[in-house]
Amino acid sequence: MFGLFRKAAPFAVAGATELALINLPVLLVSALVSDCMAVAQWGLTRIVAGLLRMLCVQTALPLAAELGQDYAIGLKEQLCSLYAGGSVFVTLQASVVVSGLLPFWPDFFALWTHGTVPYAPSLFWCGRRAYSCPFS
Repeated sequence: MFGLFRKAAPFAVAGATELALINLPVLLVSALVSDCMAVAQWGLTRIVAGLLRMLCVQTALPLAAELGQDYAIGLKEQLCSLYAGGSVFVTLQASVVVSGLLPFWPDFFALWTHGTVPYAPSLFWCGRRAYSCPFS
């Protein structure tokens, strides 16, 4: 019984580490920044940027499996072609989502927060650069 828990310990550490890395910046900003509105604006912008990042990751996972298979069996031509096409597809997907979201972002921000948190375009543009898609 204890042998199973010993084998599961690395997975628990990995899960706890992921939670800490996701939530630690929020806790630090909340503790160090005294302006509550700025923290709320930053947090909401971070949520949307994280959504875009995870959309890119979820799109890239099947591509990674196919790339791994092509690499394992030695299909260099197909590997290069799939890598180039997949990179363009993920970049195009992220661009379409962002271009579709940008015109409505101030209205969505006001609707989401019921008008209690004002929209800060400068924070959005800084957050967009900090959380850009890692696969594009």
